[in-house]
Amino acid sequence: MSEDSISQLAQARSGDYDPWHPPVMSWTWRMTDRVLPGPAGMLVLHAVLLWSGLALVVAGTIARPARAAAALIALGFFPPVLALVGTVWKDVALGVALVLAFGLLLAAEEPRSRVAVVASLPLLFYAAAVRYNGAAAMLPLSLWAGTIVVPRRAGLAVGAGLFAALLALAVVTNAWLSGGRTPRSFRVLFVGDIVATALDSGEKIPPPAPPDEPMSAIVARWRRAILTHPAAYLWHRMLETKRLLGIGTSAVCYPFQERSVQPNPFVADAPPGALNRTVMAALEAVKNGPLFRVWVYLALCAVWAVVGRRRVAALALAASGMLYLVPYYVIAPDCDFRYAWWTVLAALLLPLVVLGGRQAEPA
Repeated sequence: MSEDSISQLAQARSGDYDPWHPPVMSWTWRMTDRVLPGPAGMLVLHAVLLWSGLALVVAGTIARPARAAAALIALGFFPPVLALVGTVWKDVALGVALVLAFGLLLAAEEPRSRVAVVASLPLLFYAAAVRYNGAAAMLPLSLWAGTIVVPRRAGLAVGAGLFAALLALAVVTNAWLSGGRTPRSFRVLFVGDIVATALDSGEKIPPPAPPDEPMSAIVARWRRAILTHPAAYLWHRMLETKRLLGIGTSAVCYPFQERSVQPNPFVADAPPGALNRTVMAALEAVKNGPLFRVWVYLALCAVWAVVGRRRVAALALAASGMLYLVPYYVIAPDCDFRYAWWTVLAALLLPLVVLGGRQAEPA
């Protein structure tokens, strides 16, 4: 559990949902906490979603059981996958939800199963609700879902309607659970941009914003800073994006959570066992290499999109993985590897979709 995890579990138990964390996820944690108290409920939920989704994709793309089992194990225990799925984060929640949603849509594609499509909708809604850029990842999958239900171009209109409805529902639900409060994460992002733009333009660093400064005033200062020094703002955002992608850095930014933050009021600290030490040592050895460089997975998504361009499922998955990163140029408050976890998962699933399994006609 990171500091975010601890804060979110506290909100789940109090029922006071600060939109700094996605209220829909906090509410879900409140439900799992009644069955398996503490982080265990969400950990199990995320694991079930991930492995179920991986199993559906593997089953739909690899015919031989032995190869399918090997692929399933390789995907689930691939270092960037294993390293993050053990931490209860909204980035993980989005990733596992979309893996299962994609698996259901892949299973629905050939027989055009509306039941499987309907089963994917709560997962797409959840993805849109737990991250601001979840909508970007959900869009291609929603359009694909529409073409499964209604073939050809009319399906795109159905998919667009599904996307709009799910996104609206996510926004309204989060606002209702949080009492309509403005997320404090926006304040952090805007103030960070204001300070960085001042530094890059050679201006004097502005004084700290008072805690009670209205959001409208912060947005006004943010816009003024961008309009006054657009080049400095764009340069700052480009540097943040490069750090997120792992370009030109010796170390990857926050590749994973190594241990729970202490003090942790929900889970007592315990010394790591032999298996934990072995796994963590292996992850430490590769954490700054290509396996944790986001640009590698972004490039793989682009390559597989070209190679599998006649496969609708491949195009939808590749587009989802790539579009998910686009909003980060504007909204990323930092460069954590976890921000791009869905892109990593999409890049890992794409070879299976492109090279194996059922071949559906282009929509």
